[in-house]
Formats: sequence, structure tokens, C-alpha cells
Amino acid sequence: MQNELIADRPDRALELVEEIRPRQGQTTANTQQRYALDQAAAHLRLRNVDRTTEIVLGLKSQAPSWFRQQQAARDIAEDLLEQAKRMPGSDHREVAEFLGVA
Repeated sequence: MQNELIADRPDRALELVEEIRPRQGQTTANTQQRYALDQAAAHLRLRNVDRTTEIVLGLKSQAPSWFRQQQAARDIAEDLLEQAKRMPGSDHREVAEFLGVA
């Protein structure tokens, strides 16, 4: 999935979600969280702000300490604010403030 993101193919990265998901039970919590962060990045690149916000709020709730330490999470929060520049929602501001990027 991450290779597809690096290659700027977020649509293909999300297609891989279905192939990867059945094996997810065999992974650590950290791996699952990283996987969710990659999903959020892919959705954001496709301008699916609502799904991105849903994922990052879930990560903030499930693993706040881990989430706060992730540079990728901060990058996503900054991009969310940029995409919602005219009218960022309270969820966007909440995540950005939590990560210290607002």
C-alpha cells in the first residue's frame, strides 16, 4: 500500500485495502495504526476529506500517544486544514490542535 502512495497512486493503494484486510488480524496494533494512517493519506489525496477525517479521529481516539508522535499524521492534519481552508470543520481543527499544527 505504501509503495502505491509513494508512486502517487492513491486509488490503487485503496484497492489493496481489500486484499490486505483479511490478514490484518495477524498484525500488531502498531502495524494496524500505520496501515490506517496510510489509508487516510490515500483518501486525502483523492480529496475524500470526510473519510480522512473519520480515520484520523479514530486513530486519535484509539492510540493518542502513538498518533501524536507521527509526522505523517501532522502532514495529513495540515493538508486537511489546507483543503478545508475556507471553512475547516471542528473535527479538522480538533485534530490539528491535538497534533500541534493549528
